[in-house]
Amino acid sequence: MGDTPAALSARPAPGSIILDNLRSRMPSRRITILIAAVVVLLGFFLLLRAFVFSMHTLPAATMTPSLQAGDRVLINKLDTSPALGDVVMFGRGEETATVQRVVGLAGQTIEASDNTLVIDGLVAVEPYLAPDTAIADFDPIEVPEGSVLLMGDNREVAIDGRVLGPIPTSEIVGTVLFTVG
Repeated sequence: MGDTPAALSARPAPGSIILDNLRSRMPSRRITILIAAVVVLLGFFLLLRAFVFSMHTLPAATMTPSLQAGDRVLINKLDTSPALGDVVMFGRGEETATVQRVVGLAGQTIEASDNTLVIDGLVAVEPYLAPDTAIADFDPIEVPEGSVLLMGDNREVAIDGRVLGPIPTSEIVGTVLFTVG
């Protein structure tokens, strides 16, 4: 009466669970792996953003013509020991940081005379400046150890090393790699 061997094998034994029903309610293994991969990639991206790279939007035209107000630049936070001519982001926090060019390194003496920047008695060649850029004369500035002298490319409006003096390299957030979009 329905207790044939085939009918008995189709019914679960008392206290047992049909695994096929649970399997249909659980996410597939592929979805679990995909979610885990997304979480790992997101964590990796956040670590890169916090310690290696950051984006910064330039609030002012102090670097014109090289960079314009509103340009977004990618900053390499690992490079905090710039060379002459490098464009760096500096400040006490990324929100208030600004971008300017390194024109003097520790131990150098920088001055401007007759519309020309002079580094240790040698005329600095600055191809990134607009041809008609006026450089106001300023007295020699000696850059102390552990510091750099920064200037904006738009020398007529930039508040830079001529006013602020040399800044400690500890205030350099990183070096500008390139402009994004």
